[in-house]
Amino acid sequence: MKKILIPAALLTLVTACANAAPPKGEHPPMSPEHAERMIEHRVERMALKLDLSDAQQTQIKAIYDEQHGKMRKLHDETQTRVDAVLSPEQRERHEQLRQERMEKFKDKFKDKGFGPRHD
Repeated sequence: MKKILIPAALLTLVTACANAAPPKGEHPPMSPEHAERMIEHRVERMALKLDLSDAQQTQIKAIYDEQHGKMRKLHDETQTRVDAVLSPEQRERHEQLRQERMEKFKDKFKDKGFGPRHD
């Protein structure tokens, strides 16, 4: 009997842990302030490690800013296309699930600059 209970308990534990983790590829929405801090930090590290000039730092920051905007636009476009495929009921449920994820992430990462977007 113990031979069956231990693997069953282990399977239950593994399944519960896997379901508790966010799906692979999902991240909390990043606030514009957090995105800006990340870009600035990245450029500062590059400047130190590569001895970048002020002009290079400005150019690299502009590249990262531009790419962040493109990624945001692509994300929004993807969401619009997915919503077009879903039924009204599915869209409503999808939005509810998204809001629930945002709340969980907001609580978990509130001190790290994550949260609802402000644009």
